[in-house]
Amino acid sequence: MSQLSVILIGFTVPDSDLEVITLRGGALLTQTHNFAWSFVKSLSDNDMNLQLISASPVPNFPKYKKILFKPEKFIQQKISGYKIPFVNILIAKQFTRFISSLIYGIKSCYSKQGNIILVHGVHSPFLAASLCLKFMFNCKIVVIFTDPPGRVLSDDGILTAWLKSIDKMVVKGFISRFDGVIGLTKFIGPDYFSSSNTLVIDGFANSKIKLVDYKEQKELIVLYAGGLEEEYGILNLIHAVKTMENVTLHLLGNGSLTTYIKETSLTSSNIKFFGLVSPKKINTFYEEASVLVNPRPVDNEFVKYSFPSKTIEYMLTGVPFITSRLPSISKEYSPFLYYFDSTDVEGIRSKLKEVQMISFLDRKLKGINARDFILKTRDTQSQGKKIREYIRNLNKEVENV
Repeated sequence: MSQLSVILIGFTVPDSDLEVITLRGGALLTQTHNFAWSFVKSLSDNDMNLQLISASPVPNFPKYKKILFKPEKFIQQKISGYKIPFVNILIAKQFTRFISSLIYGIKSCYSKQGNIILVHGVHSPFLAASLCLKFMFNCKIVVIFTDPPGRVLSDDGILTAWLKSIDKMVVKGFISRFDGVIGLTKFIGPDYFSSSNTLVIDGFANSKIKLVDYKEQKELIVLYAGGLEEEYGILNLIHAVKTMENVTLHLLGNGSLTTYIKETSLTSSNIKFFGLVSPKKINTFYEEASVLVNPRPVDNEFVKYSFPSKTIEYMLTGVPFITSRLPSISKEYSPFLYYFDSTDVEGIRSKLKEVQMISFLDRKLKGINARDFILKTRDTQSQGKKIREYIRNLNKEVENV
């Protein structure tokens, strides 16, 4: 059986790059980064040859204080890749990423480094470049759909919001021309892809995440790490905890609520803000936590398309996890999670009080069982077999695969 060659276009950069991006004010992308490298490992574990074409995952200038990104070759986990050059200014960023990913894609296709192209994410420059490569080389193209396109955040300006609405329509048109979709939830196929040729892979067990030494504490330490946005339920979480006794909220990350959270932490002793934290240091906060939370409201349209990558990462820590009942989380997870019955202020407060009353040993057992479930059902070897079989069936023209 010959080795299947795959080009992966996306944001799979070295760990050291993510450290720098985080410390220089980029978003807290630890879970997305871990998903990307776990995906890579799942392919390499199943005898697939990989070539990475990646862009640094940074916000537009001036949010991120760097404009010009230069090309660079890298190796991690014995997988080689190229970081493509681009200009980090709105519009110019999209155009330069399209040109760069197309050029590097052409080089890889000419050198026979890939007979199928995977695109991680719905970044329109990468989708457009892949469609060009499909036309030029008659290769199969598959999108890894992790988040819906065009989601407008509360701090987006008028121009950015308008461009995102245009981008959403463009992305939907691009995806309809792809040969396949690998999605985190079952809802992606019917809504974004006309074919039934979809594969659901909701995540991977990252072997780097160690079991936390879960300790009994006098108070309930609640930890949230990620985007600090009102639409993620963070404002309700803060209001719920502020008035509670023996409960402290630790917040990591950044977003439009950062200034408000800093001000609140000065007047509320049980709201503590730590900002952007290096991926290497985040385990320290897991060690201190009593529960991890994701209070994302379920009534937002985008939630059915996204299986939060923090779900699997949190479960792997062995720390009990409370989440909203997102439609993307399948029923098989239910025995291993605590659920917010509502994500309004009272609903969050009520569930935190309920979990606070559960014995330490019962909470600890819940966390350990959650970790065991993920390790047994979401390991990279078995998930990779599903992906290999899926793209093998798409790529029947390749001999002896």
